[in-house]
Amino acid sequence: MKKIKPSDFLLLLLYSPGYTGTFCEPINGRTKITKMLFVFEKEYAKRFKLNDLMLIQDIQSAFKFEPWNYGPMSKEVLKNIDFFKNIGFINSKPSHGETLSSEEVDEILSYEDDEMEDFQLEEYQSEIFWLTSLGRKFIEETKKYDNLSTEQKIILQEFKTQFNKVKTIDILRYVYKNPKYEYYISKSVIKDKIC
Repeated sequence: MKKIKPSDFLLLLLYSPGYTGTFCEPINGRTKITKMLFVFEKEYAKRFKLNDLMLIQDIQSAFKFEPWNYGPMSKEVLKNIDFFKNIGFINSKPSHGETLSSEEVDEILSYEDDEMEDFQLEEYQSEIFWLTSLGRKFIEETKKYDNLSTEQKIILQEFKTQFNKVKTIDILRYVYKNPKYEYYISKSVIKDKIC
């Protein structure tokens, strides 16, 4: 089985079917993608056998999540989203369903650092993300999805089905109300609103 990088896993998540049963089902919002990857890393990675698949030693730190204003945040995830958008593997459009709160905008902007100087927030509007034909071709030609076992494909689809069909606030509530994630919500400015 060929090894993959954590950034490839973002593409696999976007490639996998979800609740619609179709490949390349879009995901609504950076926050949703970030929190989905957090839950996957913490709860599904061992069952998925992501340690065996990744190029890194410790899957628990693959995306380098840390506590931030709205719970677990990862510069790696945000940088990868923008990188893949810039090279044409991921596309996005404004979501008419959810707009970013001013607090969420502040969080993302305050999370920037020198490594993220090219990060640009699209008019404070949530975006829907999907793989472009180029991104899909990359996954298919490199066989990143095909090299997954049947069990891994099922786990990935079950995960995406469960978490992609709910609203972002529901994922936040799930994370915030789980005692094992207390460290990751320790800096949160919305803890009282969520819990």
